Amino acid sequence: MEVFGSIAELEERAGLPKGSVTDIHRHKIDHIEVPSRKPGGKPLRRIDEVFDCWFESGSMPYAYIHYPFENKERFEANFPANFIAEGLDQTRGWFYTLMVLSTALFDKPAFQNLVCNGLVLAADGKKMSKRLKNYPDPNLVIDSYGADALRLYLINSPVVRAEPLRFKEEGVNGVVRDVFLPWYNAYRFLQQQVERYEMAEGKAFRLTHGSLIELAQSCDNTVDLWVIASASSLVQFIRNEMEHYRLYTVVPRLVGFLESLTNVYLRLNRNRLKGMQEGATDGDCFRALSVLHEVLFLSCRAMSSFTPYIVEMMYQNLRRVMPGSPLESIHYVQFPKADEVIDVATFKVKGGAIDMRTIETSVDRMINILELARQIRNDKGKPVKVPLRRMVICHPDADLIRDLTKVLDIYIKEEMNVEEVVGVSDLGAVAKTKCDPEFSRLGSRAGKRMKEVTTAIRGFGPSEIATLKAGGEVALCGGDLTITVDDVAIKTEYDVAAVAKQHSLAGEYDAKVNDGMLVALDLEQDIKLRSKQAAREIISRAMKLRKSTGLDMGDRADVFVACTANPGEPAWLKEALVHEEATFMEKLKCGVASATLRSSSAVVIGSDEELAVGGEGDAGVNVVVSLAVPTPVASTKCAACSVDAANAYLGMRSRSTLRAE
Repeated sequence: MEVFGSIAELEERAGLPKGSVTDIHRHKIDHIEVPSRKPGGKPLRRIDEVFDCWFESGSMPYAYIHYPFENKERFEANFPANFIAEGLDQTRGWFYTLMVLSTALFDKPAFQNLVCNGLVLAADGKKMSKRLKNYPDPNLVIDSYGADALRLYLINSPVVRAEPLRFKEEGVNGVVRDVFLPWYNAYRFLQQQVERYEMAEGKAFRLTHGSLIELAQSCDNTVDLWVIASASSLVQFIRNEMEHYRLYTVVPRLVGFLESLTNVYLRLNRNRLKGMQEGATDGDCFRALSVLHEVLFLSCRAMSSFTPYIVEMMYQNLRRVMPGSPLESIHYVQFPKADEVIDVATFKVKGGAIDMRTIETSVDRMINILELARQIRNDKGKPVKVPLRRMVICHPDADLIRDLTKVLDIYIKEEMNVEEVVGVSDLGAVAKTKCDPEFSRLGSRAGKRMKEVTTAIRGFGPSEIATLKAGGEVALCGGDLTITVDDVAIKTEYDVAAVAKQHSLAGEYDAKVNDGMLVALDLEQDIKLRSKQAAREIISRAMKLRKSTGLDMGDRADVFVACTANPGEPAWLKEALVHEEATFMEKLKCGVASATLRSSSAVVIGSDEELAVGGEGDAGVNVVVSLAVPTPVASTKCAACSVDAANAYLGMRSRSTLRAE
């Protein structure tokens, strides 16, 4: 038996003219005979057996560039392939023949990585069938949710782990809800605030930093640095996962980042991004907008291969404020390189004065504090709209307490509506620190002496605990056994009553402890706090009225309040009208007055329902908030005959109609 490696070889052995064989299908070569090399042997003819067609597929790495007859250097430089991708049903077909042929020829596999997808089934677990129509129309799914949502749903499913997927349209909708809406809302908020900034400053918004690293180096806001670190970590994570072909880990990490961006960064910096942050320095709003832009741009670059359409839409607007000549499409922009983002482990700000790991720890702790404070408010029926006097935070880390009370306190005060944040790091009078052994680590080492070791560890005092926290060792059992911080669980037990006494929480208060940190809230109310609550609610209701009546930002309307169910204004409402005037002017751009002072010629354009304002104990005090504008009248300088007609016309036209006209 002979095997021919080319048409030319077949022609030569069969004694045929060169170029005479142009088709090697069976019916074109079955008549060809090749003389036998054995003396007196019969002529050779094609055997009836045919190679499995998967042999051809398995030869793909070599055959498609005609190796070894051509492209030898090209083949050797690129073989084996970085990865191949196919369905699970190819295990006994293509995957098998690739491996067999490559092993036989080169003694190594034909690919370095395999991305194997499972089968997409109907929602009931059955095979998708055109006859049964047990699946949604793909075109309708794309029309309803977008191709990006469908792509991300599949990438985040078991199907990319070679497992079956029961396709459900609700899952695609979930991607829109959990990923695209928060992402787009953050982008839309940036767009709105840039437009507001340009109107307020009278000039175009243009980024001034050359890179993310340069922007981070110039930042002095802790939360700015934290969100930059979060975005950098997202990029590094995606790069690492893609290098290992783990598609399915990206979406959960992206969702976590978007939650941090929208529920933490935007929520805490909303007023700052709007240019309304109390005590903000010049240029602080610009820096905050620059950080948000850079973070969104970075996320678009990292996700461009996963969600190509939405990132392109966002990029076309983001590039408008970039310096220089940005590339025309996000898909021309390279995936962020390692030196384009910050490494949290090594990056230093302001010459090493600020450590990024410390920032991450402080902000993560702040998020934990806010969650504990919300739990206290929920348990005690004190919504965030009710202002509180004081929050007390206890933790043994003095640096952390300093960050929370001197740097991040502005966010805690605003988010939790408290007037004062007090930190305690010297816990001698309010807490006890105890140690328990980690039995899983010490059991095999201590053996029969485990009871003795347990007693000794639980008897550790401040000096032993301090040694362990500093990375030192404590010797037990006559020096035969050394204990490190990994061998024990250090717990802090707080005396809540002592904390309350130390910080004058004499009335109603509550506290919660988590991960060694105590958060206590002073829940006692007084007339000053109730007046602040009233002001906050009046502002909220006035803003809703402005929106419902169709007023624009520049439209002037005065705000009035009236008590209807209780004669006379309570003390807390009088306090609010007098002492919260600056707050009213900042938020509403106008003062708030009693309805008794409203001019008889003013026109009430909107009022809300009678709702209780001011907190507990005021069930009988109902307050109505109303908007009023001066009555439009014609100038008396007009001809006398036309004044009455003009006033009649103005009186029957709505304010929105007059503005349009």
